[in-house]
Amino acid sequence: MNNTDQNLLLKIYGEVKEIKRQVQKIPEIEKQVQKIPEIEKQVQKIPEIEKQVQKIPEIEKQVQKIPEIETQLQEIPKIKQELRNISGSVARIEVEHGEKLVALFDAFKVNTEKIEKQDKRITKCEKIVDKHDDQIYILNSKTQNT
Repeated sequence: MNNTDQNLLLKIYGEVKEIKRQVQKIPEIEKQVQKIPEIEKQVQKIPEIEKQVQKIPEIEKQVQKIPEIETQLQEIPKIKQELRNISGSVARIEVEHGEKLVALFDAFKVNTEKIEKQDKRITKCEKIVDKHDDQIYILNSKTQNT
C-alpha cells in the first residue's frame, strides 16, 4: 500500500467516522422533529403575545396607582367610623326635631282651640252688638216721633 492509498484510506476512515457521528445524532434530531408541531402551535400564539406586550405600558400605569389605592383603602375604616358618627348625629337630630314638632303641633292645637273660643265669643258679642244696634235704632225712632 502506498502513501496515497493510506491517505485515501485515512480520509475515508475520517469520513466514515464523521458519518457515524452524524448517524448517532439521528435519534436526537428525530426527537426534535417530533417537537415541531408543538413549536408551530407556540409560533401561532406570537401575535396574541405581541398584543399583550403592547398592553404592558397601560398595566404599568395601573400598577403605579396601587400605592394610592392602598392609601385610600386604609382610609375606609376611618370613613366608616365617620359615617357611623354622622348616622348617630342624624338620628339624634331626627329625634330632637320630632319632639320639637310634637310640641309645635301641640302649640298649634292649643292656639287653634283658643282662636275657636275667641271666634265664638266674638260671634256672641257681634250678635249682642247687632241686637243693641236694633234696640238703639228703635229707641231713636220712638224718640224722634214723639
